[in-house]
Amino acid sequence: MVVSSTVFKCSLVFGCTLFLLPSSQGAWRNLVSSWTDSGGQWTGSTPTSDSVFHFGPVRVWTPAINSANYEITSRVYSTTGIICGHMFKYKTGSTRTQSLVTKAWGYYLINGNSVRVSSTGIEYSPIVSYSYPTNQWNNLRSVVLGTQVTIYINDKLVKQVNMQGTGADSSSDNYVGLWCHSNTNERGRDFSVQKLPDCPKLPAINHLTVSPSKCETSSSSFGTTCSFRCSRGFKLNGPSNKTCASGGKWTEAGASVRCTDVNECLAYNGGCSHVCINTAGGYRCSCSDPDLRLTNDNHTCEVPDTRVTCGPSHIQISIPKARLPGVVVQDLHLLDPSCRATEDSTHFYLKTLFNQCGTVTNKTSSSITYANKVIERPLPKNVTITRIRELEVSFTCSYSRKKELITSQFQPHKSKLIFNKNVRGNFSFSFRFYPNSSFHTPYAGNFTVPLRLRQPMFFEVSVESENRELDVLAQDCYATPFNSVTRPRHWLIKDGCLVDSTLKDLNTSSPSVQRFSFQAFRFVGNYRHLFFHCHVTACDGNDVKSVCARGCAKGKPVKRKEKSQRRRLMQGLQLQAVE
Repeated sequence: MVVSSTVFKCSLVFGCTLFLLPSSQGAWRNLVSSWTDSGGQWTGSTPTSDSVFHFGPVRVWTPAINSANYEITSRVYSTTGIICGHMFKYKTGSTRTQSLVTKAWGYYLINGNSVRVSSTGIEYSPIVSYSYPTNQWNNLRSVVLGTQVTIYINDKLVKQVNMQGTGADSSSDNYVGLWCHSNTNERGRDFSVQKLPDCPKLPAINHLTVSPSKCETSSSSFGTTCSFRCSRGFKLNGPSNKTCASGGKWTEAGASVRCTDVNECLAYNGGCSHVCINTAGGYRCSCSDPDLRLTNDNHTCEVPDTRVTCGPSHIQISIPKARLPGVVVQDLHLLDPSCRATEDSTHFYLKTLFNQCGTVTNKTSSSITYANKVIERPLPKNVTITRIRELEVSFTCSYSRKKELITSQFQPHKSKLIFNKNVRGNFSFSFRFYPNSSFHTPYAGNFTVPLRLRQPMFFEVSVESENRELDVLAQDCYATPFNSVTRPRHWLIKDGCLVDSTLKDLNTSSPSVQRFSFQAFRFVGNYRHLFFHCHVTACDGNDVKSVCARGCAKGKPVKRKEKSQRRRLMQGLQLQAVE
């Protein structure tokens, strides 16, 4: 705007001449003499002997900026290596001493190798080492965002500082200008200050969420970053965020941001056993045959009324005959064609042990899964037509591998726990204490067994299954004086390693049974009971890389004396011993 010449009162502690010059943006308010302006260019020389002056700004540009976000630009030239810089913010009423300037913040360049900043009121706070060219024009730019100021020289980042002190966070009546050192001869041009315009609000797009939400509802100030994310089932196309930059424009302004539907059916058929149908933001599964229906997982198709039985050593499937018109029992078998179906008046039955009929075993750290498939005998090659559909039914049984057994008393008696994390199958485990090393007759009944210190104690953990390839491994066993997992605690086995010095791993003839002996003890203090906790793990005997096959990670391992070193099962037991 054009401002006519006007005289202002000076609030500094030293005298000064104040005047305004016509300008398209504003005018200079001189704080010392020896400055001249012509056609947007200016020259001046700061005093050479004023030891006080260079602790403050030299020229103030008017009118004041009523904003917390603005940008100052100019070009300066010096032949001495000492160059003025920008005054970020100046508040009327500022005072100064040899070491402190109040309510004024800025910087100047000196000797071609440093930038002296006043961000706290102290002139050299901080001193920034930065090399810049001398004896040439330098482009200066200062971007003010609230109390944060970023300094650029020739479009290269020099330093980002935070203004501190009274008035540093002001968003009104903020004057800017030149901050110079004493004994400086300056030439400059193109000084400009402008409020950084806001960027327009970002348009709302289907399935797109913008953070923070005000980016969608109102304009955003310079430096604001807005991020984008799509609803579940959609993919983001375009940049993940945009920042409000100079000129009120977003970064990557030309890049569109949109959400496109993800076709989940392209990856593994969406997990559907038959047909996958893509929908906006999701998908659904369907069955290709009207005689099939989706199970509760909404992914798997099955013949209605088909039942899978998961036993301790076998898996079985029964299929109603009414669902398979024209099929005869001789046509059905498992993966191993020798494993054929049986029948009664209403159903076909196919049954197999875990290690027979082509059953496939899959192991994870938490479960063992057995899978097989019902297959119909293929039609003869010379058959022209048929009215019997091809049949292929997969079925699985999953068994949890980990459990803790707990008994409430050491009146040692047999404690058996059936665990079933996966409701479709279970193994049976037992924990028994025996009076001697014959392991012939376990303690039974509900009576107290008196213990003597160092008396031999014998116990056995086992998995009960017809699967001869299922082993058991005790991984962590310890004793406590209470019937809860608490302290104090005495370890017998830890991480598959023998810890108690009297504990012995006894030989057994079956990999599904593990036996131990140790000497009786008691906890120091007023404790009259012993509770034993034992965690065991089940493993596939054919898996040489299982935790059972690896054994003890360090120290003395728990190993059998027969060739098979494999263990598996994880089970917990608590017994309470009364002295």
